[in-house]
Amino acid sequence: MKSFKTYLVNFLLVLFGIIIAFVIVEFVARKIDDGQSLKFIGKGGSYMQDDTLGFVLSPGTKETISSEFHTYDSVNIDFMNDEPIELTSDET
Repeated sequence: MKSFKTYLVNFLLVLFGIIIAFVIVEFVARKIDDGQSLKFIGKGGSYMQDDTLGFVLSPGTKETISSEFHTYDSVNIDFMNDEPIELTSDET
């Protein structure tokens, strides 16, 4: 029958192996991410501080372009990810 010390040593070795594996995966992921060149067009869609909500998206449009994708973001004056609101449509 194995002693408690043997179980503890085995547990610590497995735990150490898992931690080392996570460190290696994190390092590889950061190296892959550094290779991405992102290009941003426009100033909308970035975070700005708000006293009530904490952070909100700034109104305007923004395009993000890389070798893998091309996205288009539009934030209206109500800080929502939506098309611009026409104020005349609410007047009746």
